[in-house]
Amino acid sequence: MPVLRCTSKLLGDIDDEPMAESSTPGPSPLGDWYGHIFTADRHKCILFINEPTLFVSLACWVVKSRYRQIVPFFVESLTLTLRNQAFHPDEIDFILGLHKDTTVGRTLNPTMIGSLNNRVSNAKSMLQWHGGYDYCDCRVINIGLNETPMKPIGYSTGMEKMAALVAGLRKQCDRPPYWPRCPKKTKKPAQLRRASHFRIL
Repeated sequence: MPVLRCTSKLLGDIDDEPMAESSTPGPSPLGDWYGHIFTADRHKCILFINEPTLFVSLACWVVKSRYRQIVPFFVESLTLTLRNQAFHPDEIDFILGLHKDTTVGRTLNPTMIGSLNNRVSNAKSMLQWHGGYDYCDCRVINIGLNETPMKPIGYSTGMEKMAALVAGLRKQCDRPPYWPRCPKKTKKPAQLRRASHFRIL
């Protein structure tokens, strides 16, 4: 079950209460997400970033009435991002199926907070470069962020890492729960007699 780990700034702007770490569920196959709210061109934006892949889902020009319940808003934002990144519908259904029971928590990983701040800074620059609130297309910004190589993931892109992770997980799910063992070969009666003869000698 994934945890949406929100910064203090985002937690202070939503209705959801973070779960205590003692009651946090087991790890999700896709890892946790980190979320932060920031202002660009005098309008609010929320950026979500996946912990193992640094895949980004950016929601621009949001109003509080839309994101007060942050989990449904996050799932909606993620759905739009996956479509814009040209994931196959089967892959989208698979990913969303892993986020049905998403919970809210506090940020834990300082490295992830650094990557989150880096992506927020990149998003602000790209939004300004593309004309700000009046002119830029948030979908283009989101694709640009996910196509930018990142040092923490070996200079791969968030898109590459997310696609590889999903492909690996789907491949595991397609396997049978166990592989049947090959039947053991039995010795023919003549072979058994010869074996007994040699033991007697």
